[in-house]
Amino acid sequence: MLVRLNVLLIATILACFATLSRADVVVRVEVKVKDPNQKADANPALSVETLAGTTGQFSSKTTVGKQTIELKGDLKRGDDGQYRVRVSFSDLAEGSVQQVTTNIILPPNKPREIGGLVGADGQRSVVLTLDDKPAK
Repeated sequence: MLVRLNVLLIATILACFATLSRADVVVRVEVKVKDPNQKADANPALSVETLAGTTGQFSSKTTVGKQTIELKGDLKRGDDGQYRVRVSFSDLAEGSVQQVTTNIILPPNKPREIGGLVGADGQRSVVLTLDDKPAK
Protein backbone atom coordinates (compact mmCIF):
# COMPACT_ATOMS: atom_id res chain seq x y z
CA MET A 1 0.00 0.00 0.00
CA LEU A 2 2.80 2.42 0.92
CA VAL A 3 4.68 1.70 -2.32
CA ARG A 4 1.52 2.29 -4.35
CA LEU A 5 0.89 5.59 -2.54
CA ASN A 6 4.49 6.71 -3.22
CA VAL A 7 4.13 5.85 -6.91
CA LEU A 8 0.89 7.86 -7.13
CA LEU A 9 2.50 10.80 -5.32
CA ILE A 10 5.52 10.78 -7.65
CA ALA A 11 3.28 10.52 -10.73
CA THR A 12 1.20 13.47 -9.50
CA ILE A 13 4.30 15.59 -8.85
CA LEU A 14 5.73 14.78 -12.29
CA ALA A 15 2.42 15.65 -13.95
CA CYS A 16 2.37 19.00 -12.16
CA PHE A 17 5.90 19.84 -13.29
CA ALA A 18 5.08 18.80 -16.86
CA THR A 19 2.05 21.11 -16.83
CA LEU A 20 4.12 23.99 -15.46
CA SER A 21 6.84 23.63 -18.07
CA ARG A 22 4.32 23.49 -20.93
CA ALA A 23 2.63 26.69 -19.74
CA ASP A 24 5.78 28.82 -19.43
CA VAL A 25 6.10 31.67 -21.92
CA VAL A 26 9.05 34.06 -22.16
CA VAL A 27 7.84 37.66 -22.56
CA ARG A 28 10.53 39.81 -24.22
CA VAL A 29 10.56 43.54 -24.95
CA GLU A 30 13.32 45.07 -27.05
CA VAL A 31 13.85 48.76 -27.65
CA LYS A 32 15.43 49.48 -31.01
CA VAL A 33 16.78 52.83 -32.20
CA LYS A 34 15.15 53.86 -35.48
CA ASP A 35 18.04 55.01 -37.61
CA PRO A 36 17.98 54.79 -41.42
CA ASN A 37 21.76 54.17 -41.42
CA GLN A 38 21.47 51.20 -39.02
CA LYS A 39 21.25 47.63 -40.28
CA ALA A 40 17.84 45.99 -39.87
CA ASP A 41 19.36 43.14 -37.82
CA ALA A 42 21.29 45.45 -35.47
CA ASN A 43 21.26 44.62 -31.76
CA PRO A 44 18.58 46.35 -29.69
CA ALA A 45 19.53 49.29 -27.49
CA LEU A 46 17.71 47.59 -24.62
CA SER A 47 16.24 44.13 -24.04
CA VAL A 48 14.30 42.83 -21.02
CA GLU A 49 12.51 39.53 -20.57
CA THR A 50 10.57 37.68 -17.92
CA LEU A 51 8.66 34.44 -17.55
CA ALA A 52 4.87 34.11 -17.51
CA GLY A 53 4.04 30.82 -15.84
CA THR A 54 0.79 28.95 -15.37
CA THR A 55 -1.09 32.00 -14.02
CA GLY A 56 -0.17 34.05 -17.09
CA GLN A 57 1.05 36.95 -14.95
CA PHE A 58 4.53 38.36 -15.39
CA SER A 59 6.60 41.08 -13.78
CA SER A 60 10.23 42.18 -13.91
CA LYS A 61 12.01 45.25 -12.59
CA THR A 62 15.70 46.04 -13.15
CA THR A 63 17.75 49.01 -11.99
CA VAL A 64 21.13 49.85 -13.50
CA GLY A 65 22.67 53.05 -12.20
CA LYS A 66 19.99 55.73 -12.48
CA GLN A 67 17.86 53.80 -14.98
CA THR A 68 14.94 51.54 -13.95
CA ILE A 69 13.26 49.24 -16.48
CA GLU A 70 9.94 47.58 -15.65
CA LEU A 71 7.93 45.01 -17.61
CA LYS A 72 4.64 43.66 -16.28
CA GLY A 73 1.27 42.35 -17.34
CA ASP A 74 -0.58 39.15 -18.05
CA LEU A 75 -1.38 36.86 -20.95
CA LYS A 76 -3.80 34.10 -21.85
CA ARG A 77 -3.52 31.60 -24.68
CA GLY A 78 -6.58 31.32 -26.90
CA ASP A 79 -7.95 28.21 -28.60
CA ASP A 80 -6.35 29.42 -31.86
CA GLY A 81 -2.85 29.37 -30.30
CA GLN A 82 -2.51 33.15 -30.15
CA TYR A 83 -2.07 35.07 -26.91
CA ARG A 84 -4.13 37.97 -25.58
CA VAL A 85 -1.52 40.11 -23.83
CA ARG A 86 -1.85 43.10 -21.54
CA VAL A 87 1.61 44.57 -21.21
CA SER A 88 3.15 47.64 -19.61
CA PHE A 89 6.77 48.60 -20.28
CA SER A 90 8.42 51.61 -18.63
CA ASP A 91 11.87 53.16 -18.75
CA LEU A 92 12.66 55.59 -15.92
CA ALA A 93 15.93 57.49 -16.32
CA GLU A 94 17.18 60.82 -15.03
CA GLY A 95 13.76 61.75 -13.63
CA SER A 96 11.76 61.16 -16.84
CA VAL A 97 9.49 58.20 -17.56
CA GLN A 98 8.78 56.72 -20.96
CA GLN A 99 5.99 54.14 -20.96
CA VAL A 100 4.14 51.93 -23.43
CA THR A 101 0.98 50.12 -22.30
CA THR A 102 -1.23 48.08 -24.60
CA ASN A 103 -3.61 45.15 -25.03
CA ILE A 104 -2.85 43.03 -28.07
CA ILE A 105 -3.48 39.61 -29.60
CA LEU A 106 -0.17 38.14 -30.68
CA PRO A 107 0.97 34.81 -32.13
CA PRO A 108 3.95 33.18 -30.42
CA ASN A 109 7.49 33.66 -31.76
CA LYS A 110 6.63 36.62 -34.03
CA PRO A 111 7.98 40.02 -32.92
CA ARG A 112 5.47 42.90 -33.10
CA GLU A 113 6.08 46.61 -32.65
CA ILE A 114 3.75 47.81 -29.88
CA GLY A 115 4.78 51.45 -29.59
CA GLY A 116 7.47 54.04 -29.84
CA LEU A 117 9.49 56.34 -27.63
CA VAL A 118 11.18 59.65 -28.41
CA GLY A 119 14.24 60.73 -26.47
CA ALA A 120 17.66 62.37 -26.68
CA ASP A 121 18.96 59.47 -28.77
CA GLY A 122 16.12 59.84 -31.30
CA GLN A 123 13.10 57.73 -32.05
CA ARG A 124 12.96 54.21 -30.59
CA SER A 125 10.53 51.38 -31.32
CA VAL A 126 9.28 48.98 -28.64
CA VAL A 127 8.99 45.38 -29.88
CA LEU A 128 7.17 42.58 -28.03
CA THR A 129 7.90 38.89 -28.60
CA LEU A 130 6.36 35.87 -26.87
CA ASP A 131 8.50 32.76 -26.93
CA ASP A 132 6.39 29.75 -26.01
CA LYS A 133 9.27 27.34 -26.49
CA PRO A 134 11.81 28.72 -24.00
CA ALA A 135 15.24 27.12 -23.77
CA LYS A 136 15.52 24.69 -20.90
